[in-house]
Amino acid sequence: MDSGGFFKSLTSTFKSHSNGDRQKISAETVTDDLMKRELFEELQTGSTSTRARAAGQIAESLYDFYPQSIPDVWYCAKDLIAPGQQQSTRKAGLALLTKCVSSPSDDPNSQYVYFTDALMNCQFAKGKCDPELQSFVQILKIMTDNGTFIHHFQESLKQPLLDFFTSALSTNDLVKSPTVLELLQFLIESIKSGIFNIDQPEAVVGYVSKILSLIIKLSLKTSDRVILEYCIQTLDAVALYQTVPQSLLYETLEILCGACILDLHYYDMVTSVVTNLINRVQSSLVISTLVKIVLCHNSRNDKNINASIGAMKVIGYLFPNFAYQFDITSLLSALEEIVGWNKQNLLIVTLQFFNDVLLSDITLNQIPAHNWDGENHSILNLLSVISSKLSKDQEIDLFKITLITLQNLGETTRYPGNLKNLVTFFLRHPKHLSTKACIDVLRYYGIHNLCSPLNENWKGNLELLLNTFYYDESKDVTVRKACVKLLDENFDSALDLVQNGDDTVLFEISDYIFDGLLFETSSEVVQQYLSHHLQSALTLPSELFEKITERYFLPRLCAATPRERRSSLTSSFSSLRLDRSDVKPFPEQTTLAIVKNFVTLFAKTLSTQAKKAQFIFNLLINVLKHALQTKNVDLMLTTSRLFVRIRASTKKQVYLTNPTDMDGLSAAFSRNLNLRKTSDATGSVSLDEKWVYPEEISFIPHDTLDQPSKELTIMDYNSDKLVTTPTIDIQLWLSIVIQILEIAPDWEIYSFIYSHFCPQLSNITLFESCGDGIRKFRSLVCDQLTLKLPSGLSIPDHTTKQDVQVAIVRNFTALISYSALFSKQDEDQIINALLFGLSSWEKTAIPCVHILTICCYELPMSVKKFLSVILTKLQTRISSAFASAHILEFLLALSYIPSLTSNFTVDEFKRAFGITFKLIQYAHDISEVKDNEHHGILTHGEELEAELLPSTENFEVTPVISIYLLSLSYDVIANWFLNMRLSDRRQLSSFIIKNLILSQSNRGSEINNQNMSFIDLISRFTYSDLELSFSPIKPQGFASEDPVLSSKWVYGNSIITIDTHAKTGESIVAVRRASGFSVFRITPDESMIPFYTNQLHSKTDGEDLFSANYMLLQLVVHPETSRSIKPIPIPDDSQFTRSLNNFDRIPVVEFHKVGLLYIGPGQSTEQEILGNSKGSAEFDRFLASIGRPITLKGCKSFYVGGLDTENDVDGPIAYGWNDKILQLILHTTTLMPTPDDSDPGFSAKKRHIGNNYVNIFFDESCHPFQFNVIKSQFNFLNILIQPHSVTFGTKDEAGSQDKGIKKYKVKIHRRSGVPGLFATCHFKIISEENLPIFVRSLALIANQFAHVWHSNGSYASNWSHRMNQLQMIRERSIKAHEELKTSAQQDTSKDAHTTMSIFDQLNNKGSTSGNRVVSNGRGPSVNSYEFTEDDDNEILKNLEFTSFTK
Repeated sequence: MDSGGFFKSLTSTFKSHSNGDRQKISAETVTDDLMKRELFEELQTGSTSTRARAAGQIAESLYDFYPQSIPDVWYCAKDLIAPGQQQSTRKAGLALLTKCVSSPSDDPNSQYVYFTDALMNCQFAKGKCDPELQSFVQILKIMTDNGTFIHHFQESLKQPLLDFFTSALSTNDLVKSPTVLELLQFLIESIKSGIFNIDQPEAVVGYVSKILSLIIKLSLKTSDRVILEYCIQTLDAVALYQTVPQSLLYETLEILCGACILDLHYYDMVTSVVTNLINRVQSSLVISTLVKIVLCHNSRNDKNINASIGAMKVIGYLFPNFAYQFDITSLLSALEEIVGWNKQNLLIVTLQFFNDVLLSDITLNQIPAHNWDGENHSILNLLSVISSKLSKDQEIDLFKITLITLQNLGETTRYPGNLKNLVTFFLRHPKHLSTKACIDVLRYYGIHNLCSPLNENWKGNLELLLNTFYYDESKDVTVRKACVKLLDENFDSALDLVQNGDDTVLFEISDYIFDGLLFETSSEVVQQYLSHHLQSALTLPSELFEKITERYFLPRLCAATPRERRSSLTSSFSSLRLDRSDVKPFPEQTTLAIVKNFVTLFAKTLSTQAKKAQFIFNLLINVLKHALQTKNVDLMLTTSRLFVRIRASTKKQVYLTNPTDMDGLSAAFSRNLNLRKTSDATGSVSLDEKWVYPEEISFIPHDTLDQPSKELTIMDYNSDKLVTTPTIDIQLWLSIVIQILEIAPDWEIYSFIYSHFCPQLSNITLFESCGDGIRKFRSLVCDQLTLKLPSGLSIPDHTTKQDVQVAIVRNFTALISYSALFSKQDEDQIINALLFGLSSWEKTAIPCVHILTICCYELPMSVKKFLSVILTKLQTRISSAFASAHILEFLLALSYIPSLTSNFTVDEFKRAFGITFKLIQYAHDISEVKDNEHHGILTHGEELEAELLPSTENFEVTPVISIYLLSLSYDVIANWFLNMRLSDRRQLSSFIIKNLILSQSNRGSEINNQNMSFIDLISRFTYSDLELSFSPIKPQGFASEDPVLSSKWVYGNSIITIDTHAKTGESIVAVRRASGFSVFRITPDESMIPFYTNQLHSKTDGEDLFSANYMLLQLVVHPETSRSIKPIPIPDDSQFTRSLNNFDRIPVVEFHKVGLLYIGPGQSTEQEILGNSKGSAEFDRFLASIGRPITLKGCKSFYVGGLDTENDVDGPIAYGWNDKILQLILHTTTLMPTPDDSDPGFSAKKRHIGNNYVNIFFDESCHPFQFNVIKSQFNFLNILIQPHSVTFGTKDEAGSQDKGIKKYKVKIHRRSGVPGLFATCHFKIISEENLPIFVRSLALIANQFAHVWHSNGSYASNWSHRMNQLQMIRERSIKAHEELKTSAQQDTSKDAHTTMSIFDQLNNKGSTSGNRVVSNGRGPSVNSYEFTEDDDNEILKNLEFTSFTK
């Protein structure tokens, strides 16, 4: 460093001021501390090392020296910091100098000396920093207050300091020096404090240029970000307080731009520096320089990519405020050029620049329109170049963002350029377009009708869009769907041309549509096609619809050519039918979707577009045939789901409905979701299961169900009438059903058909003209029930053959209703097949028994033919109580049809009774081992859903069930016995009594009251057919003045009452038994009445000729010596009178009350149903046949079940029915008065209906039945009667239902928890003539079960109740008689009459006496009972009779 003359003069001035060299300065003048004086003297005169040590110690204790002497102290030590001294010596000297400059002093001269000494001794030689640079910088910072007081220095002192900075910055090792940051900070503060403020402009420029150059070099050298930051701060200070020379502007900005990309902190610093530069330098110059940096136009001819990237960032920062100063064309040109370099990250930064700067809302309108989409150097051109360079994911993502931004600008009409050019750009670069941009392009073409047939280039435009967006399967499905929508819109536009007679364009567009559909793999896109197809098909004229269908769908849906289909499909357009045998079929999933679409279309057109629906029906039939040939299970199921829902009304109107009555059928194949939910809360479906029940079919709209077609009807082959309206040939479907069941192409379709076809077959109107098909179906199911199953049938592991048999036999339910189509041989084959099923597993046997029960009514001749065999099978099939109820129901049905057993022999009757006895035995066994707990009546207001468990599902046979089986068994025996001829009864009575005794659980060791009462019934009817009376018989008695003697006895299991006229002997003998009440009036023959003369035995005046005791001994009791059962007299007191009255109140017949309600067309609520005051003609016929009218007022001879019998409150009549042993009353709501508005809830009717366990609903509503339609806590079993086919509209609108024999579906609906004990748990079909007797029998069985169920195990028949009461009277009478005997024995002495002689006996005086009961006020008798003693002779005990007579 050049010290110059300035420093020499300054030094000489300082020396004169310090009085010469250091030896002349006295120690006493510097300090008064002797030790410090010694140190000072060592500093003055000691060796270099001694002086260095002394300088260090003085530095540490400089405060002990006089302040004014400190310059002198430094003067003595200043040579220690010379560059030639050792480093330790320099350190000691610099330490002392640091203390000196830090000491307070007002002497400027001494400060200047310190300043100059520091500058002169800091040496930079050979490009290296002084080793003690940090100490020198520290000293200078102290003296200048960290550079902030440079402006106080004389101008002559600023230049040396500038030289110091330039020298320090020029060293090569500064970048590695730990002092570099402190030096830069010192420089920055010095610049801010005006170090460049000297009066030499040229020197200033030189200094600025030199320092800038050195800072730039330092920036380039360093990799330390902190050093770089200080360099930038230095540049900022220069830019802020000086002017950056133009020659260094590029390098300065390049450094700044390079640093800009480091991070956000540097970005903020750089943008601040550039802003300061713009304020000090012409802004346009800065901007143009930045563009040059982007292009790397530097003197080095290299590409500083980082600086280029940073320059773009800086430009981006400046652009919003200085866009008007940018040459956009040049900028775009520069960007286009650097994109071509293919350098790293340039593409990314450029795209970021686009998105953040050029496309921002702030700068959007500052860019001229021609720069957006002009021919040269436009934004769109640049983006085109960029799109060809994309390779990295980040580049692609940013480009997509750019396109999204452009799309938003176009969508919101803010795009400054020409929208058409933007759309064209999008079309040229579709690969990275967003979904919305693609849709906007399509919308643009749609809005401007560029693809419309009215546009001359519509084909080219359409193909461009399709090739760009549709055929590229990588495009989002929304875009491809939008393409389809555009096609659909053009199709609709072309329809207008069709109306003018030109369909060429329509079919050209259709070619595009269906060619796309042919190769489409996306289900969503396919659905878009089909959605439009569905909507357009609904509005297309039928002829055009058929034309399009035959041209585009038929060749692809079926393997056969259209020409082969013409036999089954009719269309007036034949010219366009293409005979293309090589047509590519639709993909499988597309085919499935198309077929679903046609199913939907059929459902939607059925009601109002009959011709179109007819065409679709035939189309789907062909599709199903093709699916069957190719074994396409999904396609078979899809079409079959429609066909099984087809129904016909009574007027043969076609409609669709959801399958019902399938709980048992679906359960047979384990597809009943309702049952699964009982064990699996989710009711989950296996992936292997292609159908379940119930299931919602989305492609059959719910609002199309149960809507009859206005024109489309079922083809009637039996009618000769000319039909002009469209019809469907349901026989086509029936033939396919048969074919599927014959070959069983797959388990899923096989099981589906067997489950769903039965409910459809019950719609007799639908198939009644398909005689051949029905007969073939009958033959098929009969064969398969006998396990002649298809060879290709593969039954899954979880299903057994018995499950298959169950499903097959349930189809007989509907099949039998077509009995009019069958020959006698056909009917016999049905019974034979059922016999085979009866011999199979028990699970199969139960539904077979159900069908046989129906056959008793519908196929009576065949049942009669095989009845003996049936009974034999039943006898061998009884392996558990599970099937008992079903067998008993069958036997009971036989009992109600005596003609079936008219030819029975005694042995055959025995076989039937034998079945029942075995069931009784099972029931007894169960009742002994099971607990008897269940819940009967519901809590008031509580509702439960209907039970869905099929009758084939096992249930727990509880004691309550066993009691029901017992009661039903006794009913069967009674009915069969009473329906027999009297001659046969005589032969079978002993057989029945014997087996009743043996069937008990004790095997006959004792007999219970129920059996005793039933045996009493047998004895009553063995020789007589006299009906049982509703109430006890009240015979006409004697006149009040007649002398009548009355007595009562319990004799065996009867109570005998005898009233005898004392004079004439005329007697009324009343016999009370468990099974009834018998009264006999007996008159003695006149010859028995003596003519008294004066003979030896003449009668004393006043004595009675006859008495009740006499009549008893003559008519009833005949003593014998071996053993005698003696009557037990009944005391004539009030207690026994009440007991007898109670006994008489117990009915001798069974009582049943059942509700009967009519549901009219369209009715569904409780109020509507109870509000009916009349029913239809069909209902009236049913009512007239199910019972007979009973006049209620004054009715005493018939059970009325609580109906009013005094004031006609419940109507004048009710219908009832009775046989010899029971009475049934029907609570018919239509016969009950309908109240006015004061009783909207019909409480009077509901009082009876709501308290019935069983109600019969004659339902013509056409609505699904709701179990709780009549809300009641007793709602338990509902018997539903419905016509086999519905009638839409009112009766007047619908006309009569069937012209032939009418059929009705009967089904019993059970409350939840009630087991399936009835044949009608699965619906049955009964002819109208057999309906009343069948429903009546079912109602009686159901009511019997309900009473047992709700009795909670304490149920007993009326006969059993009477027997219990009789036994109670007997026991009490015995007790009273024994008490009387004991009393008599206590009052008399003991006499052994049998050991006395006759004379002794004559002399013996009896002391007992009693009163004889005499009616009509006759006086007491002196006679009394005479009792034998315990030790009396046994013969005497057997022969005496005075113990029960008196």
